[in-house]
Amino acid sequence: MSKPGYVYALINPSMPGLVKVGRTERDPTVRVSELSGVTGVATPFILVFHQAFEDCELAERHAHAALERVGRRFAANREFFETQPTTAIHAILEAPGATARVPEAAGREQATPQASLLDEMLTRAYGYLHGSGDQPKDVKEGIRLYLKAGKLGSADAYLELGEIYYNNWLVKKNESKAFEYYRLSCELHHAPAWAKVATIRAGEGNQSGEARAWRRFFELALANKDQDANERLVLAGISFLDPRPSLNLTYFPCEAMVGGEPIKDAVKFFRPHTEYMEDCLLRWISDIQKDEYGLYNDFRGDTRPARIAAQEAVLKWLREL
Repeated sequence: MSKPGYVYALINPSMPGLVKVGRTERDPTVRVSELSGVTGVATPFILVFHQAFEDCELAERHAHAALERVGRRFAANREFFETQPTTAIHAILEAPGATARVPEAAGREQATPQASLLDEMLTRAYGYLHGSGDQPKDVKEGIRLYLKAGKLGSADAYLELGEIYYNNWLVKKNESKAFEYYRLSCELHHAPAWAKVATIRAGEGNQSGEARAWRRFFELALANKDQDANERLVLAGISFLDPRPSLNLTYFPCEAMVGGEPIKDAVKFFRPHTEYMEDCLLRWISDIQKDEYGLYNDFRGDTRPARIAAQEAVLKWLREL
């Protein structure tokens, strides 16, 4: 059965030289907003191109194969390619089944009016925050729309609000507001929000709170059945592997602990994604070694060699899974 939808190309300033080519059956701008709100993604993704297809799954496979034939795939089982946006766009345009709009396939499950309303609201909120498309930049209006979407049940909206207030981004940092929005997102069983809470607790040195949040994240992530959400969860999970005093990785059998407390679902979650995780860690190690901008001198009190050694230890553990 065909899956009407979009194939898109994204870039991210934190990932120079890489283009993400993916698919979604929803509005691509909503997908961009979701991926940009993930913990571990330093800067927002930018949508450079999208095309509607009668079968977005088939079109995505065709575009990936075209890019892979010229050796552009960054990781064997992921959607990132070492190429220029124009090359990725050409690969998408060559895929079969392009259409002017996404048709409604016979028997396809229709979005509820509430879901459609929320998607539209999140798209508009994102547009106002960034001044994208034909929308002028209006931070207050963007926040107002996120608040409205949150009250209608959008966990993504509450997570985005938490990020806005926590990261001193667009508005003055307000941790009490940020934590309240993170809490509301967590109450809606949103795994990326739990990952964010875990990283905050790690920074505070609250190991029991960190362990509790990570356990909840992995529980929700493993229960996920939404293909669109799967990659977002993998990106959020990467922050679990950031070397820190609370993290303890053991062998034979491989286990992961935080503050001495076992995180039993971590291995189960990471095992299908080890290749992609390895690629990320190798890239981080390379960035630390080069340190073109002096970002890793005494980073978190570590010297660069100590930081590299810690990343290599995590890499070794991943390879044993």
